[in-house]
Amino acid sequence: MGGGKRRDGFVTEKLTHRVHSDAKEADTATRIARVAMTLFSQHGYDGVSTTDIARASGVSQPAIHYHFSDKKTLWQQSMRELAAVVSTGHSYIDRILEEEDPCERLKLQCAALLDINDNRQELGRVLMLEGVAGGERLEWLVKEIFMPFYSVFLDDVRECVKHGIIRDYEPEKIVVMLHVALVMYQNLAPLIRIAFDQDPSDPAEARKYGEMVMEVLMKGLQAD
Repeated sequence: MGGGKRRDGFVTEKLTHRVHSDAKEADTATRIARVAMTLFSQHGYDGVSTTDIARASGVSQPAIHYHFSDKKTLWQQSMRELAAVVSTGHSYIDRILEEEDPCERLKLQCAALLDINDNRQELGRVLMLEGVAGGERLEWLVKEIFMPFYSVFLDDVRECVKHGIIRDYEPEKIVVMLHVALVMYQNLAPLIRIAFDQDPSDPAEARKYGEMVMEVLMKGLQAD
């Protein structure tokens, strides 16, 4: 009995150690992916090496390859992290889920997108960089990350058009217009600072711009 007890204790200790080790490894992989997300959004895929990511993450180069088989895999996981941030990184989730009116829900989604873009500018930067570059990465990004996000907007726009709430324009073009207007202000921050002496990173300026965009777009889309 005594030996069995010691054995049980040994096994329990090993399992506990493994659980803590697994959790630590998951935390390390998540940290690496999030750092990579920021770097890829700032410099593009080709402008960032795994050495850069390792240095910024505070890990060794072998640690990068331990958690991610190659740079492409790391980039994809970093984009999944971005999707997780976009999905949960705002205060409108409960209101969107509870709202039954498609037009009001669309407004809430636009407000959420503004909030996300003000606080996590990686989204707009990735959209711009990969949208211009095109190719296999963009195809993967649209299919795996952005299309589910766009579909939510499309569904509500179609409902609004169907019920005569907004003008009968192509829903896809409406979604493009909304996203470009809501996201590009932050993307063009350096240009706006030089040309107009305004700072999109200033919360007050971002709020004024967001309110203006929402009012102009929503009023312009209203059906006669």
